[in-house]
Amino acid sequence: MLERVRVAPLSLAAYEAMAGEDAVAEVRALAERLRGAGVLHVNATKYGGGVAEILPTLNALMRDAGFATGGGSSPGTRLSSTSRRSTTGCGAWTFR
Repeated sequence: MLERVRVAPLSLAAYEAMAGEDAVAEVRALAERLRGAGVLHVNATKYGGGVAEILPTLNALMRDAGFATGGGSSPGTRLSSTSRRSTTGCGAWTFR
């Protein structure tokens, strides 16, 4: 079962001072074509590890850019272990 992960709001505008207004405007313009597109990020763990720590920020920024994002963890399930093996070239996308 997928356990939902709550994501606090975050704005791309918070990055303007570091990245520059033009860079943030470019991200928004590129994202506009995909406004409303759904993206679900699934990770084996809710906390700890690089991916689990990056996903809340990524989800929040994608939402601010207009994506319909969600996230969850699926620890110890065939979904998480099979998808991990598949993306690292160690298995096929077969679910039994």
